[in-house]
Amino acid sequence: MLKPLSAIVILMMIAINALADTKANELESRVAVLEARVKLLEAFIIQSTEEAEEEKAESKKQTEAEAKQQAEAREQAALSDALVYVRDEISKNWKLPAGARNGMLVEVMIRLAPSGEIISVEVVTRNATDTMVESVKDALRKVERFDKLAQLDAHLFDANFRKFRISFRPEDFRP
Repeated sequence: MLKPLSAIVILMMIAINALADTKANELESRVAVLEARVKLLEAFIIQSTEEAEEEKAESKKQTEAEAKQQAEAREQAALSDALVYVRDEISKNWKLPAGARNGMLVEVMIRLAPSGEIISVEVVTRNATDTMVESVKDALRKVERFDKLAQLDAHLFDANFRKFRISFRPEDFRP
């Protein structure tokens, strides 16, 4: 038979093992809960990072679109100012001939050097007297160059003023 002390030691060992198993199970359960929480936090961080990157990309797109719109608006304003300048320079030098009447038309193709100098003038459409055609050519010879066009952005100049058409109608140029 077992000695009472031995039986107590065995019972204590059984109790300690049971307690250790219970504590181990509790720790495993807590570790599993903590691991699940870590996974949730990782997923949240990844999602938050992706959302932040998407917001940043969208903000960048919006900023680029606004910059493009502003550039286009500046270009349009520069083009409008240049067209007014060309018309004003020609108007200052065009002397409407005595026989000019409403409905007459002279359309010319003007070719310019990057300096704004007029290289050539070609009549492309005419519904006017020879005198009116000559008055248009004379006005352009007097202008010689459009100095302010040389200050335009090269792309804007090439796209709009390297070679362009302009129409002359008496009703458009009367003071």
